[in-house]
This record gives sequence, structure tokens and C-alpha cells, in this order.
Amino acid sequence: MKLLNANGRGHWRARHQVTKTLRETACWLTRAAKIPPLEFAEMTAVYEPPDQRRRDPANLYPSWKAVVDGVVDAGVLPDDDAKHLDGPHMKLGEVHPGGRLVLYIHERPATPAPAPRRARPGFTLTKKPIPHGGPARAR
Repeated sequence: MKLLNANGRGHWRARHQVTKTLRETACWLTRAAKIPPLEFAEMTAVYEPPDQRRRDPANLYPSWKAVVDGVVDAGVLPDDDAKHLDGPHMKLGEVHPGGRLVLYIHERPATPAPAPRRARPGFTLTKKPIPHGGPARAR
């Protein structure tokens, strides 16, 4: 089965077909597994590649999004928003002949979505104070 990659720039129709196939397959496999409806779940998405090349598991997010949508279509979760789902947390697994996607669904107690934090300008990469009052400015 073809997978979607965040770096892929294929034709929209080809991407749509792969998305549709992943979503429908995930829906049917979820129904076959007879997973009961859940109010809140944590999902861990593991990609087991066909070989040992270096990979970035986050690049497969478009594939995982289609899979999670299929799980929602199967009725396991009411929606894939933060109120009902934590994840999918993407990981790279061991080599598997032909490669495969493995989705772990763990029921968790329903927790309210955290309140959004007040946005602050910029971002910080360290907790240490910036010396000399901040970065130098061009004059």
C-alpha cells in the first residue's frame, strides 16, 4: 500500500486516492477488531519500515491523519479533536518485511482540553536569561 509523505508533492488526485484507501482500510480494520466506542483515547502510531534506511516518522503524518480519520469513521471516537484524542504519537519501529503501519489505541479517562495559553511574541529555546538585555540590533 502506498503511503503519504509530508515532503511529497504529487498530483492532488493521486494523493486523494491514497488518502481514501488508507482511510477506508483503517475503518474496515477497526470495525473488524470490534473496538468499543471510547470517549477519550491516546494513539501511538508506529511505522515499521521495510529496510534500515534513515527515516523521519513525522513525515508520515498525512498517512496517519487518514488512518485516524478511518478510526473515527468506524465510530470508535466521536471526533479526532483534542477533547477526544491525544496523539497520534509517531514512532519508528523495527524493520518488518514489506513495511507496515501499526496503530495502538489506549483508552484514557476523559480530560478536558487544556485552556489555550496566552500567546507571547517570539519563542525561547533555553530557560537561561539572555545576557546584555537581548540580541544586538542593527543600527
